[in-house]
Amino acid sequence: MEVPTGMRASTMQRRCERLRQSIVDHRRRTEQERRAFEQFRREVAAVADQLDQGSGGEPVVSSMGADTVVAGWTQPLMTPAVTAQEQLREAFAGTIMALPFYDEEYGEGFPEAIEGEFGPSVAAGLTDRDCFGPHLIAGLLRGIKQSQRAREVLLETCDREREAIDALSAKLPGFARELAQVDALQLGEIDFGALEAHWRRLETIATQCGRLATRRQRVISRQRAQYQLAAEEPDIYEYLYRGYPVSYPMLAMITMTIAAVRDRQRALMGAMGACDG
Repeated sequence: MEVPTGMRASTMQRRCERLRQSIVDHRRRTEQERRAFEQFRREVAAVADQLDQGSGGEPVVSSMGADTVVAGWTQPLMTPAVTAQEQLREAFAGTIMALPFYDEEYGEGFPEAIEGEFGPSVAAGLTDRDCFGPHLIAGLLRGIKQSQRAREVLLETCDREREAIDALSAKLPGFARELAQVDALQLGEIDFGALEAHWRRLETIATQCGRLATRRQRVISRQRAQYQLAAEEPDIYEYLYRGYPVSYPMLAMITMTIAAVRDRQRALMGAMGACDG
């Protein structure tokens, strides 16, 4: 039986290396984003200090769910608030949107980027002068904290993915080499006992791959359940491996190995049957 290109040990190793590099790249970008949000947070805090020192107006605030809404002002907002809005816009553009990969990764303009990260109320406050007020700072700082936490979670996920890829790399290329050894056998010239021994070894490999697949599926299912994702919504693993032809490349490599094992077991069973005859 000829070894398919995808089942060669060297191919398996290269695929694992490609997965590993993908995670390294994601982690590097995510760490840069986390640092950019921290710099943005500092600049927002500095603007808040300026407003505390120079603001002449006081907001009348009411709450509606998760949003904070300004019902009115005791005095009209003057130039300092307008300047503060411009400073915040420039701070976001100079930190988050200035990341070298921003256009490739997000490709959004300022209004879309702000709403995507912080919600419509903050977006309105930073894009419409009539909606801006010092009250916006607290909501923006809360949003920044959430964005930073999201990046920290992604960093943790990247670290776990690296460990999973390392575990896969330690197993699958070796299994592929064993399959190649079976393919090199002249099955018609081997006695029943030797054929059975090869079959049992392949069964052990299939069992180990089955455990790897079950573990991987549990990881995926747990993440989807945690974030209550609908079936059509992509999860974090689909995001991490979005450049691949399959959504879950590690799981695909494992199932491909199991299928290759079963093919060879069938060939061995056929040869064992011929021995019995």
